[in-house]
Amino acid sequence: MVSLNWVGLSAVQTLRRHTGLAIHGHRNGFGGMGRHPLLGMGVRAYQVLYRLAGIDHMHVHGMGGKFSDLDEDVTEAALHCLEPMGEGDDRVMPIFSSGQCAGTLPHTLVQVGSDDLMFLSGGGIMAHPGGPAAGLVSLRQAHEAVGTGASLADQARARPELAQALATFGPQGSGMGYVFVADGFTGASDTLATLARGGLRVRLFRDLPGAEALAGIEAWGIATLARSLGREDMAALAGRIGAGLAALAPDFVHVKICSTFDSSASTGNVALLAQGLAGALGIADIAVLAGQPSLGRYAVFGTLFARGATGGPTASTGIR
Repeated sequence: MVSLNWVGLSAVQTLRRHTGLAIHGHRNGFGGMGRHPLLGMGVRAYQVLYRLAGIDHMHVHGMGGKFSDLDEDVTEAALHCLEPMGEGDDRVMPIFSSGQCAGTLPHTLVQVGSDDLMFLSGGGIMAHPGGPAAGLVSLRQAHEAVGTGASLADQARARPELAQALATFGPQGSGMGYVFVADGFTGASDTLATLARGGLRVRLFRDLPGAEALAGIEAWGIATLARSLGREDMAALAGRIGAGLAALAPDFVHVKICSTFDSSASTGNVALLAQGLAGALGIADIAVLAGQPSLGRYAVFGTLFARGATGGPTASTGIR
């Protein structure tokens, strides 16, 4: 392995002339030249230079990894490695690394459309709760899911090693960081817009999506009909969605309800929704935050204020 940015092109050329072994090119430090349009160079130009110098493997980072690259940046770099530059087969092997595990493998394979890659998953193997052997098995099980077209959640139901990997590491890079469940479509669209304004790649669904639909997004939500449901239907909805979310192992779950607390004991009971989801996900404590300042609604000392047409607070109601 050669740290390309610290030895330079001439050193790589010299190394190529003196060995017939495969040269594994690591681009550590590339963030210093690839994160600003006025500094450094694009990844394609960078890879062309080092491919011409003679490397055989090129690190392209990883999907949902710990560095600044977006999934589309990683995909572009990987696909370029697999494109011939001349008349012969001068392709190089793309290397995926950084925070990779069984949960990121399917998205990686789908984006690249090929098994011609190297998937480095040190932590995903060595830190698996069942030990390194189970970590390796979990990767094989994730790879099998891609081949059969099964979702990771379905694959994990009968494969404890994969289930443990998803519970421990999560399907990172597949929208499992922030998930919101809304009691209606209006509130769901408000949350979607707020997250999008914050720079996140988001998507809204009407029911639980498959893991493949979450590829490349950072947050997502479900718009339910909870505000119109009776107690039994509400409990059933919360249990079903909660069980589905538990299999996906999100980092953060937000139950979005109307800031007016438009709920009753018999219809649209938001307490049943929140408690049902928390029970299915094993969450002990629930934080309740009332209001949404970006929409001019906020709560102070138990009173909810709503912004009027002139911009000032024109309506208020007590919260009980």
